[in-house]
Amino acid sequence: MLFNQTSILLASLTVAFAIPFIEPTCDLGPHDPGKCHDRHDCEDDEVCVDYKCEPEKECYKNADCDNDEKCVDGECEPDKDKECWKDDDCDKGEKCVDGECEPDKDKECWKDDDCDKGEKCVDGECEPDKDKECWKDDDCDKGEKCVDGECEPDKDKECWKDDDCDKGEKCVDGECEPDKDKECWKDDDCDKGEKCINGDCKYTKDCRI
Repeated sequence: MLFNQTSILLASLTVAFAIPFIEPTCDLGPHDPGKCHDRHDCEDDEVCVDYKCEPEKECYKNADCDNDEKCVDGECEPDKDKECWKDDDCDKGEKCVDGECEPDKDKECWKDDDCDKGEKCVDGECEPDKDKECWKDDDCDKGEKCVDGECEPDKDKECWKDDDCDKGEKCVDGECEPDKDKECWKDDDCDKGEKCINGDCKYTKDCRI
């Protein structure tokens, strides 16, 4: 009995050593020859898209293109379906929302001209502009004009009102010109017995010698 068991054990060992050892392998590649996991599974001029090897293109989805483009048959083309791509593409008072220009109710202003005198537009809000001395010539003193927010002497004008001119002249577009509409400016301009009334010399009473 013992002899039979020993014979069986020896026979089993002989068979085990007779079979060559095969090292197990792990195949990470696709089992389906038609599928891929990355571009290394494809040819040089192909890329792996959705587990398929396809010819390389400029784009495969809209996100591959610029903001104002969309992917059409593998090419990035202008997206004419959108009215805008950024707020600057819209009119004043509008903002770009999902490709459409819509009223922007969050902003009070878009540029300084949208604000009141003495204010400027800062981040969509009208705020006091402390950097400017003036916004128009009327904000400056007599003889000055507003230049880039500063009051400077206005050397181009001879006068700003009639009182700046000599007797018998009036101020016309910054120039002193003869005032042909008036006969007088004060009583001394009139003859004896007359006085100046509304630019005309008129007798006020009879003059007897």
